[in-house]
Amino acid sequence: MKKLLVVGLDGATFDVMDRYVRKHTDGALAQLYRSGTVRTLKSTLPFFTGPAWTTCMTGLRPDQHGVFHWRGRFDAERGNRPLVSTRHLEEAFLWWYVQQQGGRVSVTNFPMAYPAPPTEGVFVCGTLSLEDAPGQTWPPHLAEDLKKRLPGYRYEIEKGLSFVDRPAELRKHILEVGGNHLAAAIDFAEPSSADLVVHVVTVTDRMQHFFWDHEDGTDSAVWDAYAFADEALAKLLAQQDWDNIVVVSDHGAGPSRQVFQTDDWLVEHGWAQRGADGREVDMHKSWAYAGEEPEIAVYVNRQDRQGYGVPAEEFALFLNELREGLLAVRAPETQQPVFQQVLVAADMYDGPLRDLGPDLILIPADGIHPRPGLAGTLFTEPGGLISGHRIDGIFLAGGADFPSSPNRAANRPLEMSEVFSVLCAAQGVAVPDGIPVSSLLAELDIQYTVDEGLHWTHQVDGEPAQQADSPDMLRRLAELGYL
Repeated sequence: MKKLLVVGLDGATFDVMDRYVRKHTDGALAQLYRSGTVRTLKSTLPFFTGPAWTTCMTGLRPDQHGVFHWRGRFDAERGNRPLVSTRHLEEAFLWWYVQQQGGRVSVTNFPMAYPAPPTEGVFVCGTLSLEDAPGQTWPPHLAEDLKKRLPGYRYEIEKGLSFVDRPAELRKHILEVGGNHLAAAIDFAEPSSADLVVHVVTVTDRMQHFFWDHEDGTDSAVWDAYAFADEALAKLLAQQDWDNIVVVSDHGAGPSRQVFQTDDWLVEHGWAQRGADGREVDMHKSWAYAGEEPEIAVYVNRQDRQGYGVPAEEFALFLNELREGLLAVRAPETQQPVFQQVLVAADMYDGPLRDLGPDLILIPADGIHPRPGLAGTLFTEPGGLISGHRIDGIFLAGGADFPSSPNRAANRPLEMSEVFSVLCAAQGVAVPDGIPVSSLLAELDIQYTVDEGLHWTHQVDGEPAQQADSPDMLRRLAELGYL
C-alpha cells in the first residue's frame, strides 16, 4: 500500500491561487504546481460543502449518497430542515477501504463525518460535530486531550456574521481555529505512522466568505488564508515520505455583488406563502421554497411525496414554469440574466436518494448570490457574506504517480465524482465496482484495479441519519450565514 496525503482546501479557487503561487514561488503549493498534475475541478451540483466533500471521499453522486446540504428537506413533523449525518456511509469512505486492506489512517477536520467512526488510527471530526457531545473523535478520549492541550479548540468557528463590524477580531478567530485544527492533525493524529492522511483546511472558505479581496498586499485576509494553506501543506509534507500528494477543494469562490432573494420571488408569483412572522416561508402552504444559504437550489413540495404542495400530475409542468420564470429574471441595473442555467435535478440524477435533494439547481451569473428568506424585495446588497460559491474548484497532485502536467487550460476538467478513483489508485487500493473510474488515470498511465467484491449499493446503509439539533450548532451555522 502506498502512502497518500490528501489536503482539502475548502472553497479554494484558482482565481486566487494562481496569483498566490506567482508571488510565493518557493512555497509548497508553488512546488506542486511546477512538478505535479494541475486540473480544474468541477464540483457537484449543487456545488456546496456537504455534497461535494462526501462525493470526493466516496465516489458517489449526491443522489446515491443522499447528502445535498447540511440539512435535509423540510420535515413537517419536526417543523424544520433536519441536520444530516453521514453515518450511513461509514463503509463507503476512502478511509474505510484503506483500513480493510490493513492500512492505518489519520483523518482530521473532515466536514461531514460525525460521529467519528471506529478507526485503525485517529479520526477528529470537523464541521457538524457537536462541540460538547460524545463521538467527536476516535479514540474517544482524544476529544478531552485536544481541549486540554489546545485551549479554545473548536470544530468550527463561533464568530462570523455578527463580527463583520470587528474585522480584526474575526480574522484572528478564523486563523486561530484553523491553527488548532492543524495542530490536531500534526500533534495528535499521528500522521507520521499513517498510510492515509486526510486533513481539510476550512480557513480558505471562511476567510473568503467574509473578506473576499484580491489585493496582493500583506494586509489581505484572503491572502492570509492561502498563506495558511501553504504552510499547512508544508507541515504535513514534512511528516513522512509520501508516495503521492493530492490537494483538492470542494468548490470555488467568487465575489457576491448582489443578492437575489429567491423566496421573495416565489412569493411574488404565488408559489410560496409568507409565514406568520413575515420573514420566512410557510412550508405547509407553499409549493416551493429556496434551499438554505448558500445552497443555490429550489425545493418543490409535492402532494404524493410530502403530503402537501403541488399535485403530482402538475409537477412536471410546474417545474418547467419555475425554470422558465427564473431564467427570465433580469438584474435591475444591467438587465442581464440572473441565472446562467436552471437545471432540473431529475434530468441529471436517477439514484435511489434523488428525492432527498432539490428539484431545481441554480447556476447564478457571476456576482449574483441567490439567498433564502424573505427580505421584502427581490434584490439586496450582499451584507456580511461578500463571497459566494463557484462550481470550479482546484485539483493538484504530485508524487510517484503524477507527472508534471501544469497546463490545466489544455486539459479536460476533472469531475468531483472522478476524484475518488484517482485517490484509490494513488493509495494503491482497488476501486470499488460501480464507482466511475476517471479517464485521468489512463491519461497519466496510473495503474489501478477494480474490486468486484465491493459495490457501493452494498456499502451504503440507507438514508442519511438525522442529527440532533443543539443551540450551539444552530448558532454556529447562523454565524456562518447558513441559516
